[in-house]
Amino acid sequence: MPGSESLKFMMREFTELIKNNLSKTEIMLFVVMTFAAWSVWIQAGAINKDGLLYLKQAFFFSEGKTSEALLLFPFPFYSYLIGSIYNHTGVSILWIAHGVNLLLFGVTTFFYLKTLRLIDNRSSVVFYGGIILLSFMPIMDDYVGMLVRDHGMWAGCIAATYFFLQAQETDNKKYYFFWNFSLLFAALFRPEALVFLLVMPFLEFYLQKNKSFKNLIVSFRFILAIFSLTLIFLVYSIVVMDLNIIPTVLQKILNTATLFNQSDVIATDKFWLSFLLNDYSKMILLGGLTFIFIYKWIAGLGVIHLSIFLFGLKNNFSFIAKYKLVIFSLAATSLFLVFLNLITVYVVSGRYFVMHWWWLLLIIALSFQYIDVSLNIKCIKLIRKLIYLMLLVLILNTVFDSKKINVERLAGDYLRNQDSSVIKSVDADRVLFYAGLPLDSIILSSSINVNEADILVIQSNSDIDVSSFNGFEEIERFIKNNKHISIMKRKL
Repeated sequence: MPGSESLKFMMREFTELIKNNLSKTEIMLFVVMTFAAWSVWIQAGAINKDGLLYLKQAFFFSEGKTSEALLLFPFPFYSYLIGSIYNHTGVSILWIAHGVNLLLFGVTTFFYLKTLRLIDNRSSVVFYGGIILLSFMPIMDDYVGMLVRDHGMWAGCIAATYFFLQAQETDNKKYYFFWNFSLLFAALFRPEALVFLLVMPFLEFYLQKNKSFKNLIVSFRFILAIFSLTLIFLVYSIVVMDLNIIPTVLQKILNTATLFNQSDVIATDKFWLSFLLNDYSKMILLGGLTFIFIYKWIAGLGVIHLSIFLFGLKNNFSFIAKYKLVIFSLAATSLFLVFLNLITVYVVSGRYFVMHWWWLLLIIALSFQYIDVSLNIKCIKLIRKLIYLMLLVLILNTVFDSKKINVERLAGDYLRNQDSSVIKSVDADRVLFYAGLPLDSIILSSSINVNEADILVIQSNSDIDVSSFNGFEEIERFIKNNKHISIMKRKL
């Protein structure tokens, strides 16, 4: 029918118009930042445990109490940055922190899109990269609004990736300086970035293997990398870091190396299973940790992004072969650091994978473009429609997400209605934050003697023995996911 064909033509034209506009870096950057700001806004008031620690440290810096600030956390640049801005503006310290994180996220997104444009000179790659990022919920829905140092590391490492690839393309000395500087910037937020400052020169050796080893050693790029490492080490060791932490970390790694020679770490009352665990307990533990590691990686990446990524692995795109080595090497290094952390301190969070995922998103975006533009197989139209539909659902989930209500927020809301002049908390600072107490009051609450308090707020991962707090009676208790919060009031 002529009318139907005309409508289809108009829809195609409209779709192409949108796609062409979203293929411009500045427009896609604006769209991503709008979504990121919205994600922060709908979580307004929420704060993660580490975030409150950084705000406390920033507050100490703003008050000129440097020694107290450094006692809270040994890597203070992020907090110092927030505290300095707060000291000069007087704006809410929470929103300053969110503003800093959004700015760093914007830098990360900008260089992420620039790197894609460098790898593939078609402007449409920006569109595919943006869609993949917008639909990646671990970043857009979970971590973009968290107050963590990671945003600075993301910005520095992705910028370094772009400058490193530019250096390989042009051999311009300024790009060698820029990628070193970017990693130094990343290390100010998280010292793990120093590992990439070691990895990149080795990548340089491999990529420039037509040059003699001697020429590479005396080259500007290698000397610059060594200088950067020395500089950042001196800054951390002299100004911030207790050097005693180095042998401690090395000892943990060495202990991990003897994993198979130890036993008696898993107990059971099952007779035959106890023999098995005695003989192979560490191997079972390592196997279990490996399974958790793989599960966390897959669950975080998600079905649709994982499928597109695996498709990209299967199809070796010759035009990005020289870039894939760099991207996968950095991604593998980041993944190794997460696994090392898991087997040494038994801690893993989806947040630890995000730096690794940023590099994978580059490959996923290129794979998505290949599927949508170049792939020609049976049922390809249906596959494309399904992919777009699933990605759209993920994007809309961020847009229409609701505030995440946790047990600390519930307890804080309850505490707002309590008339009290002095509040003391035990491991419950976030409850006081949600109750609307000023940051200085939250800091002081930890040093108040119990006998001086009108209300006690106790938080624990197990049952709380109220009877051990003489002179107080429990007026409310909140329990969720084995987290107990007891609010007690002084007896009259």
